[in-house]
Amino acid sequence: MNQRREHVRVNAFGQIDFTRGSQKLRGKLLDLSGGGFSAITRGVELGESLECVLTLPSGLAIGATARAVRCLNDDCLGFEFVQIASRDREQVVREVFRLQRLALARGVKR
Repeated sequence: MNQRREHVRVNAFGQIDFTRGSQKLRGKLLDLSGGGFSAITRGVELGESLECVLTLPSGLAIGATARAVRCLNDDCLGFEFVQIASRDREQVVREVFRLQRLALARGVKR
């Protein structure tokens, strides 16, 4: 099997608040990894970098800069972290593993 991803990715639901200058945009988190996330959002262009605050399922809020790198459909984009504090990335990775353990305990694969 050829694995293209550097980080484990899990389904994760939460809120994302994006900032573009003085404009605020909101999105819904769909999945999460130490390298980025997928979200449902409108008004973001492919290739655009935005400041964002992700509210993770645990309630923890993480700030980062993320770039839209993949268009999954009309309203769903894949983002990569382009700037995130090491401590915050570690928190994201811990959350990913916590969610993975919960999914495995329920018998859900992903």
